[in-house]
Amino acid sequence: MVPTHPDCVLTLNELPPSDNCYWDSASGAWAVMPPGEKGWTFNWATKEWEDPRTLDDLKRQALAAIEKEKVTRKSAPVEYQGRRVDAHATAMGDITSKLAELSALAELGLEVDPESLSWRDAENRTVAFTTAAEMKAWLMGLVVAVSQRNSAVYSWSWAEKELVRAAQTAAEVDATGWRTE
Repeated sequence: MVPTHPDCVLTLNELPPSDNCYWDSASGAWAVMPPGEKGWTFNWATKEWEDPRTLDDLKRQALAAIEKEKVTRKSAPVEYQGRRVDAHATAMGDITSKLAELSALAELGLEVDPESLSWRDAENRTVAFTTAAEMKAWLMGLVVAVSQRNSAVYSWSWAEKELVRAAQTAAEVDATGWRTE
């Protein structure tokens, strides 16, 4: 494909060597375009690639990237009492259900099946308990650990989003580390 540009001069014997060439009138020869980013546009005057996104586009993309990272961090296993324990939504539902079961059994005065007094960590190692009270205390501590970790993740995401929202230029958005290509 021959680039369309006002300075483009073609002769019958001198076609561009490839699609990524432009006619350099200063040198009187075809020049290869520098490598460009996907979605960027080539500026024929400066012979450089430019990002066509607006500041608002860049901010929107950066905020979405921060939000995605927040969700990833919140779903990651949490370190608790020397173990990595799952903390994604399904795991949290299981923890809530087990705590409710242990409370209901205690309130009803029923015995807990000793085989149900165990939990699996993120590496699929078993955490065994000798009593329902011991398991309940461990699970409640896990809930606190997950909640504290998630509070830190929220604080981190709010601070990062504020930096992006305060940016006045594309370079400032880029400096936050959240500019996505």
